[in-house]
Amino acid sequence: MKGENRALRLEQKIIFLILASIILLTNPRALELIARLFGLVK
Repeated sequence: MKGENRALRLEQKIIFLILASIILLTNPRALELIARLFGLVK
């Protein structure tokens, strides 16, 4: 049971990262917002 839980959590993290990447790459405003949050652009 524990192994299944870990595999499911890993799968969810991977899917989340892929979705977040797609959103950021296709949305220039999101990229600008992230850059401002991290202080890369003034």
